[in-house]
Amino acid sequence: MKDKKLILRVTTKLFAAFALLVIAYVFMQGLLKDENLSADEKTLLLDVSDLNPGEVKYFDYNRRKILALHTNSGKFLVASARDPVFGCPIEWQSSKFVSICNGSEFSSGGKVYSGYATDEDMDILSFEMVSTHQLKIRFE
Repeated sequence: MKDKKLILRVTTKLFAAFALLVIAYVFMQGLLKDENLSADEKTLLLDVSDLNPGEVKYFDYNRRKILALHTNSGKFLVASARDPVFGCPIEWQSSKFVSICNGSEFSSGGKVYSGYATDEDMDILSFEMVSTHQLKIRFE
């Protein structure tokens, strides 16, 4: 009798833990979904209304980091915010991009000029200017 009660208690606790994991998974899937995506999820609209010349803004797309740079000349550059060699984050440091894990440096146009990524430039994404405040990126 004691064994049956123990088995019932352990089974109940395991079921409760599994249910909590399922609920957490469903909840996180909803949080990770980017509200800027269109219905077909192949087009991303980036709001750059608060981006001044010389500044960078980071965006998430299906667990992928994307950055938009508003250049000092008034143009935009949209690129992957990951180092092309190791995949670690890339940060904007005044006039260049720098890989935080290996120190590779990239120009404001995404071209590598020092570090481990000697043969690989940043992954530049093509975009369309929808308005003065929105950029549209189409993923294949």
